[in-house]
Amino acid sequence: MTDDKADDQQPGPGDESVVDTVVVLADQDLTLTERQKMLVLAAMESDEALADELGAAGESSTTDKSANAASTEVEPVGAFLTSITVSGFRGIGAEACLDLHPGPGLTVVAGRNGSGKSSFSEALEFALTGESYRWKGKKPFWTNAWRNLHQVQSTRIRIALAEEGHGPTEIGVDWAADGGLNDGCVWTQRHGKPRTTGVGALGWGEALELYRPILSYDELSQRLEGTQTDLYRSLESILGLDQIADGINRLTNQVKHLKAASDDASAAKSALKGRLENVDDVRARTVTIQLGKQKPDLTLVMSTALSSVTADGVGEHLRALSEMTVPDRQAVESAADELLKAVQQLAELASDASTRADTRSRLIEMALQFHSQHGDQTCPVCSGNVLDDEWHRRAQADLAADRASVAVLRSARDDLAARRTAARGLIDVPALPAADDELKLATLGEANAALKAWRDAPASGAELSRHLATNIGPVVDVLTRLRDEAAAKLSQRDDSWREVAVDVSEWVKLRRAAEASDQDLRDARASQTWLKVNAEKLRNQRLEPLAEKAKWIWSHLRRESNIDLDAITLSGQRSRGTVNLAARVDGEPAEGLPVMSQGELNAIAMALFLPRATMSASPLRFVVLDDPVQAMDPEKVDGLTEVLVEYAKDRQVIVFSHDDRLTESVRRTAPKARIVQVERGVDSKVQVVPCQSPAQRYIKDVAELLADENVPSAVISKAVPGYVRLAVEAAAHEVHFAKQLSKGTPRDKVEAAWESASTTSGKVALAMFGAKSFSLTNWQRAAHRSRTLGICRKGVHEGLTGSADGAVDDLRQTVDDILRQRK
Repeated sequence: MTDDKADDQQPGPGDESVVDTVVVLADQDLTLTERQKMLVLAAMESDEALADELGAAGESSTTDKSANAASTEVEPVGAFLTSITVSGFRGIGAEACLDLHPGPGLTVVAGRNGSGKSSFSEALEFALTGESYRWKGKKPFWTNAWRNLHQVQSTRIRIALAEEGHGPTEIGVDWAADGGLNDGCVWTQRHGKPRTTGVGALGWGEALELYRPILSYDELSQRLEGTQTDLYRSLESILGLDQIADGINRLTNQVKHLKAASDDASAAKSALKGRLENVDDVRARTVTIQLGKQKPDLTLVMSTALSSVTADGVGEHLRALSEMTVPDRQAVESAADELLKAVQQLAELASDASTRADTRSRLIEMALQFHSQHGDQTCPVCSGNVLDDEWHRRAQADLAADRASVAVLRSARDDLAARRTAARGLIDVPALPAADDELKLATLGEANAALKAWRDAPASGAELSRHLATNIGPVVDVLTRLRDEAAAKLSQRDDSWREVAVDVSEWVKLRRAAEASDQDLRDARASQTWLKVNAEKLRNQRLEPLAEKAKWIWSHLRRESNIDLDAITLSGQRSRGTVNLAARVDGEPAEGLPVMSQGELNAIAMALFLPRATMSASPLRFVVLDDPVQAMDPEKVDGLTEVLVEYAKDRQVIVFSHDDRLTESVRRTAPKARIVQVERGVDSKVQVVPCQSPAQRYIKDVAELLADENVPSAVISKAVPGYVRLAVEAAAHEVHFAKQLSKGTPRDKVEAAWESASTTSGKVALAMFGAKSFSLTNWQRAAHRSRTLGICRKGVHEGLTGSADGAVDDLRQTVDDILRQRK
């Protein structure tokens, strides 16, 4: 690595997610309520999360809900690639396997164009994402050739992973012989677990979108081409900043949805006002008054709408008239008849004799009473007869004889009085309202006239009877017609109101819905405004650490370029966004993109891709680059190697390349890198040949040292033990990481165990037997192993004492013995 390593602008995954950035900025803004902050975060997550935060008033996307329900992914864990095995796919015919070291480090997969190396990369991309950027947006011509012509019966992909906490995991894609590209059966198989359909069990759905770990040359060369808006969206996607734009869009949609309730209520109110103006009803006036208020009494409005009883005078009169009781004609006629009979009966009984008998009986009664009180004496009336006991007996006998005929007469009189009273009661009916223009009842005047005549009844019994019998028919007729007319008019008024009441009720519903969503609308609008106002700040704040890393990468890739990159910023919004690359050309300020060559554009795209793909939040511990050096100058290739080596310190970096310049650069400057060669034979038979592992590179270096006759023996004595130790420890490191990571051991524990082994023997014991303290006595019984470890212990300090060539031969065998334990 160059001296830039000491600079603060070192590559490495960022710890802060986009959401974390938003949380920090939102917490600093005291104008936002806690709920508004939660709406901002929910909007950046999904339609469903935002709808849940808003509650019933929010509008949720059915598509988004179903998608979330279908992809109930588990929490993802870190994973490295162990191998990619392909059969019958793209340029690979018979099954071919690309073995990979499941841990941090750089692997270069070399091979000429057409060798089939990119088919491994495409197979990985397709298995993980279901598509390939190489085919994206292209005509079917490009995808029709996905199946290898030399192997059509067995087409499949296998991706072996080392998952932390799970151990060996495999992703598979299998196609039937007649299946199409999208007809493949995708599955995931974790060690000791049932096989599951798809790759959802890995929990990588979001990670593959946000931290896309695969970058092909097609994608690299197109990332910075096209319009400014396309570039802006591309950077949003690469850097994960599209979450902010998605959040704004979701809040905008929710504001529209929530505001629609208020808009609908306002529109209904305006229409209702116009209609009520033409309704002559107190209910219409009551509702109109409430419509004019800022906070109408909706309960009153609704009860008024549902009421069928009007409160105005006209309505009350109509209601009373429609419910009035019309005299019973039969009962009146019967009463008239009975009255007439009573009159006639009394007339028959009321003769002179009957009258005298009645009078005489009353007189005798008084005389008897007088005698009883005052005793015998001369009659005070006639002064003739003596009122004595004999008279008393005679008077009582006469009185008894008169009483029978008197009782009949008195009964007839009482009956007549009762009949007359009853008849008068039938005449006393309630008064009707006066006829006026408001009631507009044609029968009312006639009814009032008929009732006036009805009430002007004579006093005598016979005349009263004739009055009842003569007038009851017209009265019943006119009152019945009046009642029916009032009922019809009232019904008409109620029917007219009922039509309006439907609109009133609908407005109440809309108004209540608007009031229910008022607070949600205010909060959603405040969140939307805040996110819009702060979008550019958020984007550039989020972009800043990644931009610094991109500038660091560019500083290595810009060799022989006269362009210095000062800053990368974003402005505008998704629909009209702009990417600003502030640069200096030969020291003069300039806009970067227009002055860059294709190679420089590719380098910038690479500089933007790597920081995002290697963020610590990503569970994808690998980065795959397919032919990244095309259009790069040789000097930039060396710079790329330095960048890849630095990122490979904590990531599995796999580079597919047909360009020998990258392979040569890696051989010269990256001794710990692995290089494999992909070769294609007849019938698309692809073979992967290891060319260099770190341990083998050290063996090659020491062999080249011994082959140089100009190297002094003293140098050889000191140098060879160092190479021996480096080679043995490199082999042990490869085996230890491969075995432990493949078992699912967390990476931090794997690294801690390695760091704790301070001696070469301890590192070998750790790699071979899983414990640094494990005795190697039995393992060292092989003479070449014993001699090799002896050189590692003493030779490094005391120098080589034996044959250098023999030491190298022993080293080769020992390294081979160790590397055979990788699986």
